[in-house]
Amino acid sequence: MAIIGRTPNACFEQFRAHVSTLISATLGQQYVHFGWEDDTKGTISLGPANSHAGVRLESGRGEFYLALKQNLEAVKVEQSYQLKTRGYRYAISQSGELFTEASIRWEYTHKPPAGRQCRHHFQLGRIEQKAPSMDFNGVALDLNRLHTPTGFVLIEYVLRFIFTDMDVTPISFDWENRLSESEDKFFTEFSGRTSTPPG
Repeated sequence: MAIIGRTPNACFEQFRAHVSTLISATLGQQYVHFGWEDDTKGTISLGPANSHAGVRLESGRGEFYLALKQNLEAVKVEQSYQLKTRGYRYAISQSGELFTEASIRWEYTHKPPAGRQCRHHFQLGRIEQKAPSMDFNGVALDLNRLHTPTGFVLIEYVLRFIFTDMDVTPISFDWENRLSESEDKFFTEFSGRTSTPPG
């Protein structure tokens, strides 16, 4: 079953409470912000309102910033509303400056323009104005311009990545259980699926 509510706000509040609980249990008392775009659309994000960079984290790899943002819409279904994810951007940046390009980002858009990249994709950013590249048939392939396809990426997946690969210390010793429980809740209660994320 998906997130259903009598009003758009009821739907948004269910999801905001879920994400806030997850963030508090793994990263600590980080701020989860919700902002309205109109009566049925809104944005949930990690960090202060209108923050591009998100929150600052300390890790074994030094300081970096984590941004988690989802664009949501409450769609009318009979006498209720159902929450839909219309887009997301999860990003890791080395600086909190406004125009800093993310080093790593996962993105999704519900309806990309015709002839453009796939809806779910992963990208590497420039480091000190230099694009990462690899040799491909004798030519440097700009990895910053590649929209590498992915499946639907959950916030829980990104959190697991920063704990296991980016050396961020979670706030609780049972963080793996917290992430697994949250993933299970997403599949069984929020998406109506039991094994695969929504496409």
